[in-house]
Amino acid sequence: MTRKAGRRSLLLCAAALLAVSFASCGPRGRLVASIPWKDGSGAGLAFRDSDSRPSGQEGAFSPARASDGYVLETPHAIGADDALELDLVRREGRSVPRLSVVLDGKRNGRDFKLRSGIELRDANTRFVLPLERGEVLDSVRLRLEAESPPAPAAGTRTAAGSTAQAATRAEVSCTLASIAFRPMFRGFERLADGVRVSAGFSYYIEGGRQHLAIDTPFAGIFPGGKPGCAGIVLDYGRCPDATAFDISPAAKGSGSLHLRPRLTGLRTVLGASLFPEAAQRVEFSIPAGVEVGALYASYVEDPEAELADLGRVLLSPPRDPGADFDLYRWDRFPSVLVFDFRDYAAQDRYLKRMAYFIEKIGYRGSLLTDEQMAGLHGWNAHDYRSEDLASFFEAAAGKRFALDREELALRDILLGHGVIVERGGVFLPGRGALISISRESPSYLRTQFIVHESTHAIFFLDPDYRKFVRSLWASVGADERWFWYAYFKWAGYDIGSDYLMGNEFQAYLLQQPVSRVEEYFSRTQAAELLRTHPEYKDRIDEYMKRFSSRYAEHAAALDAWIEKKYGLGAGRTYSLY
Repeated sequence: MTRKAGRRSLLLCAAALLAVSFASCGPRGRLVASIPWKDGSGAGLAFRDSDSRPSGQEGAFSPARASDGYVLETPHAIGADDALELDLVRREGRSVPRLSVVLDGKRNGRDFKLRSGIELRDANTRFVLPLERGEVLDSVRLRLEAESPPAPAAGTRTAAGSTAQAATRAEVSCTLASIAFRPMFRGFERLADGVRVSAGFSYYIEGGRQHLAIDTPFAGIFPGGKPGCAGIVLDYGRCPDATAFDISPAAKGSGSLHLRPRLTGLRTVLGASLFPEAAQRVEFSIPAGVEVGALYASYVEDPEAELADLGRVLLSPPRDPGADFDLYRWDRFPSVLVFDFRDYAAQDRYLKRMAYFIEKIGYRGSLLTDEQMAGLHGWNAHDYRSEDLASFFEAAAGKRFALDREELALRDILLGHGVIVERGGVFLPGRGALISISRESPSYLRTQFIVHESTHAIFFLDPDYRKFVRSLWASVGADERWFWYAYFKWAGYDIGSDYLMGNEFQAYLLQQPVSRVEEYFSRTQAAELLRTHPEYKDRIDEYMKRFSSRYAEHAAALDAWIEKKYGLGAGRTYSLY
């Protein structure tokens, strides 16, 4: 990567691999035992030191011995999702060693050479070179290219009597600790003892923002039948302010995605479907004060692949259009499972019986048969805490009630994620919750529903928020509660549960921006209720004259609470947009 004037670089590596035709030949020295070279399964590969260094010194690089090559006994065929990782250790010193790397081999029967380079700014650097499927790798050559600091004044000597320049040169050294074929990785990741960084990753600071870019982020990434997805993992630390991250390009054209950061930091996954197919470069622009712990593209296996901002759920196309649902975990509350169902019918097969058992007026605690549920409406979106989920499955087990195949599959997912647990044949609450939406809902309702359901998840998981909400609901007088009870009863909620009423009270208030709350209740909800109960018209008109302004007051209080603690707000519990 070329440095630009005024840019302060923390980490540099070559931004491209160069391919040129050549004829490979050269000496094949003694077998190397001091440096492990492993294939993708972890098995050792035999290779020789082409420069015939003394045994045990094959991986040491210094100005005196600046170059060495390693030739495989049997050339290695590159499979799907392969990359080569070099584990490099630098010596302490004022200078920054730069190492060039050349890979020799064949591609489709023709010779090729791949070149790249890395500045070893950390104690340990795992340098990753993405490879192309179908290549046959024969050898690797490393060369130390030291960058010395400015020369000292003439005649300056060290305590040992040598010149300071000579002492500096001696400091410029590094060691190759190991070589391994790894799954494809493009980008950067901080490790406990250093960093992992790939060719094709670049970084600079300009205008108070960090610019991090990954070239061809998804090239060569193959799932191989594993559960998960190709994606970009972003891990960042504490943010000094809420200035948005900018990510470009987005999948729908050349525009950008934006991410409101969590002030305390976060780890999340951005699926490859958010970006253009065959994207040649993806760049992140992040405020300079934010420490980035990881930014890399790879095939991400479950359960990490499920880790998602709610905006990713809204923006992502289905992974498999024929599947009943896509499953995510909310990155802000990883124990919250988010189901994005194909349609309402699929959602009903998994959750409708549960809805009646947990929430529906006149049915709570009852396990309805399929025949009893026929013609009844479930919900268009759902939310359930671990206690109620465990209660449902325990009731079915205790009564030997035959659940449908989809409900049993849901039970296994909940058990697998620890939302419910089974001990001694008894289902008990674990940790977390379930929320769901459907792709059958129009876009504006998907957004409203996911905000609504996610505030339920916060209510379930955060006892401080739950206490605040219940206190606010308790402050609502009997006259003001009339419309709430009338509407919730019409919607099918069990209004006899004060816990449920407080929970729905906050979710309906927060599902849209505060500026739209009064209109939503005084017009939209009032109109819905009047279609079934026209006899309420005069009473609703009088009620709205007295209490319509209270909706915005309550919503503003709730909005301020979740904004202060979570950086979320009314109408936006998602951060990616």
